[in-house]
Amino acid sequence: METDMFRKGSFLEKLIARLFKRIGFETKLNSNEFGFESDVVARKKNFTIIIEAKQYDNTYLNMGALIDQWANRAKRTDVDRILLVVTGYKKIPE
Repeated sequence: METDMFRKGSFLEKLIARLFKRIGFETKLNSNEFGFESDVVARKKNFTIIIEAKQYDNTYLNMGALIDQWANRAKRTDVDRILLVVTGYKKIPE
């Protein structure tokens, strides 16, 4: 049974937040600050990054649509960067 910390995606979001904290950013998880849910918002001085974390295992991910979706969201905000972090693997039959 999975705990909340290791829920698919949750672990990746927390890991990303920890990495950004280690280099001096303040972070917020699962923020709705910009009118949509962002997995991680990282700030350092006047520099803001919205981070979307996707963990896909054995499922199809339309990267073009994901990039378009977040490019449109970037236009509606005044953040400095949007970072998409995508992990996953596909099992190959032996």
